[in-house]
Amino acid sequence: RRWAGQAAPGRTPRSALIGRHTAWLRDPVVLDAITAISPRRLPLAGHGDFALGNLLLAGPPGPAVGLVFIDVHGPWHRGYPWWDPVADLAILIAYSCQVRPALARAGELPAGPALAPARPAPADVAGLAAADPGFAAWAQDDPHWRARLEIAVAIRLLGNISVQLATAPANPGLRAAVVLGLYARQVRRISPLISGLSSGVKGHPRW
Repeated sequence: RRWAGQAAPGRTPRSALIGRHTAWLRDPVVLDAITAISPRRLPLAGHGDFALGNLLLAGPPGPAVGLVFIDVHGPWHRGYPWWDPVADLAILIAYSCQVRPALARAGELPAGPALAPARPAPADVAGLAAADPGFAAWAQDDPHWRARLEIAVAIRLLGNISVQLATAPANPGLRAAVVLGLYARQVRRISPLISGLSSGVKGHPRW
């Protein structure tokens, strides 16, 4: 509450900023429309928490080195994990492509790994997924996956605000403010999509 009561850039209280940028999450029309753009079926889980920190090299760095996936989870049903792969892409984009570089620029993380030139940008992640034959085959009957991805990134960023406040070893308020800025920017990015959901425009160009 103390953190939320402080002023964000522009002298707007953070609580007001959060309220303004979360109003769409409480709109029943939007929630119904988001349900309509959900996948018709879930494949087996890709990971469940797909950030670069949960991928380890299985040997010395090289072109043929394998990967080890840690902290794998997903909803289990009848002995199998089911998951929306778009949720995995959203975690990768939100945390590895946005939060960690932004915290590094704010001096809260080492700049080397977080700002490395080879770190993928959000558009790179979506492009690599679309180019993968397996993902492309799955996405054939999921025409709204890109719209859902943009929404899921916003939700992941919103959730990471509280993660920073609760777990950051130092400067949790600063780190949470950095993520709040990323979330607000993502909401502005998807605002045309949200408007399309509210008005029931099924032919929105982002879809």
